[in-house]
Amino acid sequence: MTSLRRVYQGVFVACAALSVAVYAAVFWRMPLMGEDFAFPRHYGEVGWGERLAWIAHKIPEQTASWNARLGEQLAIVWLNLPAWLFWLVALAAFVAFCTLIAMVWSGRRDLPLKLTLTLGLMFALWPGLEIFFWKTANAGYLQPIVLSLVCIVAYRSDASVTALAGSPWRLTGLCLVAAGAGYSFENVPMALALYMALAWWLSPRRRVAWPALLPVGAMLAGWATLMAMPSTAHRRAFYLDANDVHDMGPAYYWQRAGEVTDTFFDTTGLMFALVVVSLVFLAVQQRRGRLAYDRRVWWTILPAVLVVGSMLAAPYTEPRAFSLAWALMFAVVIEAAGVVCRRWRWAGALCALALLVSAGLAIKTLTIYEDVSRSFDAREARILERLGTPACETGVAVRERHFDYPYRYFNNRDDWYRWSLWHVGNYYGCKLVPADGQ
Repeated sequence: MTSLRRVYQGVFVACAALSVAVYAAVFWRMPLMGEDFAFPRHYGEVGWGERLAWIAHKIPEQTASWNARLGEQLAIVWLNLPAWLFWLVALAAFVAFCTLIAMVWSGRRDLPLKLTLTLGLMFALWPGLEIFFWKTANAGYLQPIVLSLVCIVAYRSDASVTALAGSPWRLTGLCLVAAGAGYSFENVPMALALYMALAWWLSPRRRVAWPALLPVGAMLAGWATLMAMPSTAHRRAFYLDANDVHDMGPAYYWQRAGEVTDTFFDTTGLMFALVVVSLVFLAVQQRRGRLAYDRRVWWTILPAVLVVGSMLAAPYTEPRAFSLAWALMFAVVIEAAGVVCRRWRWAGALCALALLVSAGLAIKTLTIYEDVSRSFDAREARILERLGTPACETGVAVRERHFDYPYRYFNNRDDWYRWSLWHVGNYYGCKLVPADGQ
């Protein structure tokens, strides 16, 4: 190994470590915001019994009244447990997320290199950081997407499908994971189940490997359970009404197609361009016999497209709903970057430069969230100072916070805070009212 290559590897490892450190620091520092206040209580020095009792009360209530998704219930659990425990879970989810992205195309082959690239480039390429640092989205999106990626990786090759079918323990574990993934989203599980079924069908030993269909059934069962929940229908009806959707004819879906396309390219334009280049590069390399990929990994494009397309059925477009598609697109870019860095010495310099740029953006992210956290902390301090005083009876005035940061860095949920002050007041045990001028 040349000394120059050692330098590149040192840069890769250092930038990957910095990304993990920034993620850990921001998540630890970031206070509650927006919908986070709907789930927990403001705990003082209380034991586990009181926390667990509130969780046992809140989960059935939330499931029945508004949102039955697995991620919603995970948010209730983590937000009502000590902050250090949620921090550990979130950190583990982030590392697992990056590891699975690095494994989608070629499994454990060159995994250390691809993992450092995934971690190191995350702050440069990921289109929306809210699923990392907004606590409700971390539990509701990042953690269930980890389950989804486990299912993708388990079906990424003929060998993995055959190994899965021949192992009762793997089947049992993956059935549980798939059921959880199915119960997590309205728009993702059908795309995942189709990919998993296709991966089984492509196996020349599919008759022998029929047990590999069991996780597909588990995922569909989880999705069907979610869709059958009255709260799912209630929430959809609420958003249709809130967005003034009454006629869902061809004109409506044409309009939605434009909205989804605009939102996708506004948030994902850079990633999309890199994916197109990466796919062409990998296809050429495989055609020339320099690379060999199982055809199933090329089919990961299918669930990515279906997840984006499924947003036409939603009454509004939240960019975080593209998260699984982003992850699968990111996996393509990382595979191509790994191949380039491994094959050409000059490419190592370009990758190192890209990681250094990403490291700078990670530091920028840290400063952005420090600014946001200070602002939220100051408002909370005003409330905490008045707990137990007459001001909490008459109403403590609080003001909505505004920030001028791009979506990819920060998605402010303070409009929810302003319009749900009774939720926030219940969290603190103090009446809150909007400040004059709001």
